[in-house]
Amino acid sequence: MTADPNKKTPRTFQCRETLWLKFEQMARELECSVDYLINDAMKQYARQRGYASTSAASPMPTADTVMRLWRISSTSSAMPS
Repeated sequence: MTADPNKKTPRTFQCRETLWLKFEQMARELECSVDYLINDAMKQYARQRGYASTSAASPMPTADTVMRLWRISSTSSAMPS
């Protein structure tokens, strides 16, 4: 039997309060969990440094993609008609 590549395991870590507050703010704005954002950030960090992804393509868009789309929609809705 193979291990489930999508299995999640609880972890603990320490971070600066300002960073955690920023992730909470982003999670509210993107309507996702802080856990999702942290997982995505860790995945992006590994990719940028040349470490291969161990899981299949994510069915959900990355937080980076969602944030870009959110910025586009925020900018276009703020523009005068």
